[in-house]
Amino acid sequence: MKSLVPFSSSSSSVHSRLLLSFSQYKCLSSASSSCSSSSPIGEIAGVPVRNSDSVEPNPASEPQNSIKIQTFQNPFAENTRLSQIYVVDTLLSHINDPLAALEYFRSVEKQPGFVREIGDSFFVLLHILVSSHDHHGAARNLLNNYLSGDSSPSGVVLVDRLINCSERFGFGLKPRVFDYLLNGYVRARRYKDAEDCFYSLVSRGITPHVRILNNFLSSLIRSNMIDEARGLFRDIVIKKQTYDCASVYMMMCAALREDKVEEAEKYFTDAKNSGIKLDLPVYFTAVRAACMKLESNVACGLLNEMKERGWVPPRVHLHT
Repeated sequence: MKSLVPFSSSSSSVHSRLLLSFSQYKCLSSASSSCSSSSPIGEIAGVPVRNSDSVEPNPASEPQNSIKIQTFQNPFAENTRLSQIYVVDTLLSHINDPLAALEYFRSVEKQPGFVREIGDSFFVLLHILVSSHDHHGAARNLLNNYLSGDSSPSGVVLVDRLINCSERFGFGLKPRVFDYLLNGYVRARRYKDAEDCFYSLVSRGITPHVRILNNFLSSLIRSNMIDEARGLFRDIVIKKQTYDCASVYMMMCAALREDKVEEAEKYFTDAKNSGIKLDLPVYFTAVRAACMKLESNVACGLLNEMKERGWVPPRVHLHT
């Protein structure tokens, strides 16, 4: 085994310099410590430091050379329920000023930490807007924008929460807001949610407007969901909801599209017997169905009824 080489004279000098440097470092550290005790706050070793950059470590729990980063909690995120209550109270203070309520809600939505999920503040704002004739469009647009996303609750949940909010804050049930809700689902092509919304409204004694129901039927038919439209119309009739000649016309045309002539004729006959006021397009569609079955007598009878109502020009001659 090779023997260890002893330190040379040069090594000894290096060792001496290292010891000297270490002693100087200790002296410098002591000097800086005493200097810092006499220096004003905001200066370290003669170099000024901005107060915003200064930190104050906790010597009991942290090493002497560690840095503590100060954080600030968001007041909105601190208590979501409290923030919703505050927003609701502010909205209610603008109950007679729908525009101010809308502008306030929009400003709150932009605040960091405000929960954008649907809450009481959203429903309160809807009821305030619907209470003003001049702000019906704003209420409709608010719902349409919200329902266009997939994260919004189902139709049953929203109906329940709208009713609950109206009762708690004394707004009363206004059918218009529920019409906007149902139509919003239809516009977003969320037909299952729209269907759930319809049945939820009917079960609570709220009758959707006939225009909203017709738009629902029309959207289903355009989407080639004729079976769904057929089921919806059947329940509209059974549950004694309002429908009109436009509803009958759409269902007759949908049936003829599938060559279901008897079904189209039944829609016509049932509506006529129910006292629905039928118009020219419905009668022409009934004539078309009779012609498809080669029932000329039925077709001529319908044309005579049309003539009596003044819908057929006098020069038209009917041939049996």
